[in-house]
Amino acid sequence: MTLQETVTSILTAAKLLYQAFRDCPSPDEVVVYSKLTTHASELQKHLKTLLFEQNIEKEIKTVALTRETSRVIYENAVQLSVHENQAEAKEAERFALYIFDSCSSAEGRVSNEDLTKLFPHFYKCSFASPASQEVALSIQNGFATFLECQVRDCKGGGILIRGPTSSAALIKCEISGCNGSGRVGEQISGVKLLNEGRLVVHDCRIYGNDRGVTIDRGPLDLCISASGAKITNCEIYDNNSEGILVHGYSGGSYDFTFVTMRRNKIFHNGTFGVRASMDVNNIMFEGNMVFENLWWGICVHNNSGGVYEDNEICNNKMGGIKVGRRSPGKTPCVVVNNVLHNNCGPAFDEGLRPFERASFPEELQRYFPEKSQRGEDGSELIVSVPNVALAEFGQNRCENNEFGQVSFKEAAKMSQWVLCFRSNMNVKRCTGCMTATYCGTKCLTLHCK
Repeated sequence: MTLQETVTSILTAAKLLYQAFRDCPSPDEVVVYSKLTTHASELQKHLKTLLFEQNIEKEIKTVALTRETSRVIYENAVQLSVHENQAEAKEAERFALYIFDSCSSAEGRVSNEDLTKLFPHFYKCSFASPASQEVALSIQNGFATFLECQVRDCKGGGILIRGPTSSAALIKCEISGCNGSGRVGEQISGVKLLNEGRLVVHDCRIYGNDRGVTIDRGPLDLCISASGAKITNCEIYDNNSEGILVHGYSGGSYDFTFVTMRRNKIFHNGTFGVRASMDVNNIMFEGNMVFENLWWGICVHNNSGGVYEDNEICNNKMGGIKVGRRSPGKTPCVVVNNVLHNNCGPAFDEGLRPFERASFPEELQRYFPEKSQRGEDGSELIVSVPNVALAEFGQNRCENNEFGQVSFKEAAKMSQWVLCFRSNMNVKRCTGCMTATYCGTKCLTLHCK
């Protein structure tokens, strides 16, 4: 191949890859994106060989230095960083910026708008909006990658992803302080995903928000759920409400493509560590550590399910895993191979409560009472619905939990307090209804809220 043919081949490959990267929703489409970055890596090798060859004139070399080429090499740097190849990632990043600087000198100053189109990534950026009631960053019908960024003190929320062609990847980011908007009844999230959007969160710290991550349906008049999310290797802690909420809607035919949560640490959150609610099924929750959350470590209710496997769930203040039953024909919730220990309450609880009524089909709602019913000891009675799908619970190790259960049948027989499900404490009866019993004032106050 002649020198001119080599340069033409490199330019053609760069243009094709550049267009492919623009059409691909960044690292969210893992298989496609990985294939593209493999080609980008090969292009980088050939381009370096060309540029460092001493016998080639400078004018010929600079022909290959285009903005499209710099974008392709930068995508390779992002992929290397995701896979912990930091030295190679830095080298690729420097090379991409060298190409960009070289072509910018020749072509003139690039505008901020063109720069955003060329590099839809944010690298070591910091975002804050302490005075605004709007979300700090909104991604709608587009995509972006946030690498080593900080989002903090945003009263209207941190990052919002919504729309069927929207996706975002958050890698090694820190999201904190997204709370206190003053909107009644609204929990402000560090990261929120809606309306068929897609999300990847990897190796991030999400803390000090009203809620850590929300994966939700859109407005009630649309009821379109998020398409899917992957949350891996993150620390999600010290949020006022849930660490992670996955929320669907009752009676809809649309379901999440998949929500995967692996190898995360979820702790010190103000209610549940993780909560799945309203007909959410496609959850894979695997290899996580969930500990020291104020309520239950994991709560799966309102006709929701999923697979919860190989997790360590410990030291949560109300119990380990709380699972609701599902309406007939639904796939059972699967809880297997977990270690549940030292929870202040039962290792797990399975049952239906009156508040789950709306998530069941209309023909089954008649089995639910309008209000909670309690036994003589103040414990909340479990709703009985025929032919419900019971959870599959097997090969879990339960140690030093307050009830010490090893099977769901044992859990169902226990007399439990109204909110926290603890048993070996002095009974304190509500002075208002004189029926409900609590372990203490703190649980009574939380339940009244």
